Amino acid sequence: MADFRGTYFHSLDSKSRMVVPAAFREELGQKFVIMKDLEQKECLSLYPLEEWAKIKEELDTLPHGEKYRRYYRWVYSRLDDCSIDPQNRVIIKETFRKYIDATKNIVILGSGRKLEIWEEDLWLKLHGDDVEEAYDDDFSDMPVHF
Repeated sequence: MADFRGTYFHSLDSKSRMVVPAAFREELGQKFVIMKDLEQKECLSLYPLEEWAKIKEELDTLPHGEKYRRYYRWVYSRLDDCSIDPQNRVIIKETFRKYIDATKNIVILGSGRKLEIWEEDLWLKLHGDDVEEAYDDDFSDMPVHF
C-alpha cells in the first residue's frame, strides 16, 4: 500500500514536463494513472497502478443504472495513463495543466495512497504558512492528533 509523504516545489519545463521527486519514484512506479481530482477541483492526483486497481475494483462493483453509468464515464473521462521517461520526467498534458491552471510552478505532495499536483500560487494561498493558525481551529475536532 502506498504511503506518500512530503512536499516538493518544482516547475514545468518548456515541454510541460515535471521531474518526479526521487522520494516518490519507486512507490509511484514507472507507469501510473493521472486524474483530475474528484474531490478538489484545484489539483491532480497520481495513483500507482496498484492503488488505481483498488479504485477500479470498487467502480466495477457499482450497481447498474443510468446514474452509475454516467458516474463511471465521468470518472474515466477525468484520467489518463502516464509513465516516467528515462530522465524521471512526466509530461502533463494540456487538459490537465489547464484544469489546475499551471503554467510554470507547481507543488507535488504526498497524500497517503496518492500524489497531488497543485499550481504553486494557489497551494501557497490555501495551505501556506500564513494559514497555519486556521488549521488549529478547523481540525481541533479530528480524532487523530499529533
